[in-house]
Amino acid sequence: MEYKQELVGTAFKKTKSILQTIADLKIKPDMTEKAVEKLVLQRCKAKVELDGGKVTDYVGGQEWYVKHLVELSKLDKKELMKKNYDELLIDNSSYDELLEML
Repeated sequence: MEYKQELVGTAFKKTKSILQTIADLKIKPDMTEKAVEKLVLQRCKAKVELDGGKVTDYVGGQEWYVKHLVELSKLDKKELMKKNYDELLIDNSSYDELLEML
C-alpha cells in the first residue's frame, strides 16, 4: 500500500496523542466496568470544576470517551496508527479516490 505522506505525519501525531492520553488516564484494555465508571466520574467532576454545570451534564460524553479509549488501548501501536491513517485518508480523499478504494 502506498501511503500519502501528508497524512502519515498527522496520523502519527494523533496516534501519539491517543497513546499518551491512555497512559495518563491509566487506561488498560481489560478495565472492569467498575474501574471505567470510577474514571468517568472523576472526569465528570473535573469538567464541572473547569466548565461548570452538573456531573450528570457530562456523564454521556465522558462515558463514551473513556470506553472509546479502552477499545483503542486493545490495539497495538501499528494497528492504531493504521486506523488513524485510514480515517484521515477517508476524510482527505476525493469522491473518485474513495470509489477507487472500494
